[in-house]
Amino acid sequence: MGMTADNCSLTGKDIIGDFVLLSRQMLHYSNQGATRLDFLRAISEMMINYSGCSSLEVWARDENLHYRWKFFHNGSDGFSFRMTEHPDIPDMGCSISGDGEAGDQLFAMFCDDEKSQILIQKTRLINDGRESSDEKGMIGDLLVRLSAQENSPSLLWLPFAVDEKNSGILILKSETPGFFSDSDKTCFEGTAQTAGIAIANRRAQVALRERFKELRCMYGICQIINKPHTSLDNILHSIVKILPPAMQYPEICYGRIIIDGRIYSTPGFPDDREKLSGDIIIDGILRGNVEVAYGRKTDELEIETFLREEKALMDNIARQLALIVERKQAEEEKARLEEQLRHSDRLATIGQLAAGVAHELNEPIGNILGFAQLAAKTPDLPEQAARDMGRIIESSLNAREIVKKLLTFARQAPARKITFNLNNLIEQAFSFFKNRFTSGNIKAHFSPAADLPDLSADPGQINQVFINLVVNGIQAMPDGGSLYVSTYNEEGRVCMSVRDTGSGMSDEVLKQIFVPFFTTKKIGQGTGLGLSLVHGIISSHNGKIEVKSNPGEGTEFIIRIPV
Repeated sequence: MGMTADNCSLTGKDIIGDFVLLSRQMLHYSNQGATRLDFLRAISEMMINYSGCSSLEVWARDENLHYRWKFFHNGSDGFSFRMTEHPDIPDMGCSISGDGEAGDQLFAMFCDDEKSQILIQKTRLINDGRESSDEKGMIGDLLVRLSAQENSPSLLWLPFAVDEKNSGILILKSETPGFFSDSDKTCFEGTAQTAGIAIANRRAQVALRERFKELRCMYGICQIINKPHTSLDNILHSIVKILPPAMQYPEICYGRIIIDGRIYSTPGFPDDREKLSGDIIIDGILRGNVEVAYGRKTDELEIETFLREEKALMDNIARQLALIVERKQAEEEKARLEEQLRHSDRLATIGQLAAGVAHELNEPIGNILGFAQLAAKTPDLPEQAARDMGRIIESSLNAREIVKKLLTFARQAPARKITFNLNNLIEQAFSFFKNRFTSGNIKAHFSPAADLPDLSADPGQINQVFINLVVNGIQAMPDGGSLYVSTYNEEGRVCMSVRDTGSGMSDEVLKQIFVPFFTTKKIGQGTGLGLSLVHGIISSHNGKIEVKSNPGEGTEFIIRIPV
């Protein structure tokens, strides 16, 4: 089908029939989903066979990418490229030996938006190393030099333009002098335009295929996040698996999501490769990113590693991940608030019960205590009876204290608010524990804040809070340890921290420590009202109490009360 060295033009060929067949083959192959380089090899071989020339070049504009492709009659090829949207990427030059300065200058002009318009204005012919009659000026001179430098006496320069984003130049070369005639220019112009249409069509097919993969990826994310009762970890593990199939070359692609230091990745993610990433930003704070990378380089990836559309996709996925994390955090906060509401409701119910029980017990306990004290004053009371009366009085007083705690917990005893300094209260209370600290081998440390404002509260109740927390700390360190007490000012709130180095508490125990009558102590060693009382007092002062604890690492109680 191609020309022979004896033929200097298309004379004698079935021009129309061969051109129709060539056009059909190129357009058909452009719909097959071939990679850029495989496609260029295929249509180059078709045009070499059709024209009979020694070699050809294709210079093409593909949106932000300009590439230069060369193909020889023996089937060898090569390419160079330039990314016009990234001026910091250096000119890669030409990767094919023998191009020379003229080819580089022409290609540099082609990559310039304004100068390229001059190059694609018309078809040009160089024959026998001389410019034709209409090839005067700089372009003609450069083409003559290119012809001489590449040992191609015959050179046909064929521009094509499909649309604003797809234009280029087809350069046919022959080592035979006078290979092309003036009449061949018109014949090959149609070939160049068909090649341009085929290139643009392949690009559109690839773009359509990539958009389909991106839509499938986003649809997959929607399906994952809409599954009920799915944890955030499971959602992120599932999403990272559908990232590689959304890229150009999924068989060598890997995905990774990093959020708050936690990593979700497909196996073998290559940290040493170029990555495409999107930032996960929540409430203006960078919380992580989503990334993809290719495990190895190919010729295609050397030309264009990631598409602009893929960058947009990664940014979109990052935004979706931010929304997912926000939604999950909102759900967790809602569950926490609901549990807090249930807990408050339980405390209110128990408080009402405790108040009723306390009032009912007050009278009989008072009677028992009064009559026991009267009986203890009876003259000539036997020694054993006197000891028994003493035990009755002691037990009655203890019962009365428990009733007082129940009333305080139920907030039946009104707070007596006066202004005082919390540092002074803690220093006075500390003096009562000196012997217990010494006997229990406990080192106590108090760090008072110098700028602590005075507090308007009930000093007796606050003292009771402090004593309960210190006693709890001492009991958590049966073999000794350290107790740290500190005060500080925090945005209009007086804060107190009581931290021990004791046994700590599990998550299960932490959930119940403020529940009345819950205790981890042995029978007879605690009523389970201490921390419930603390919670009731702090709540009555519009304050907050926070607990931090880990088994074997100790516990910290933080009290915050508005000034």
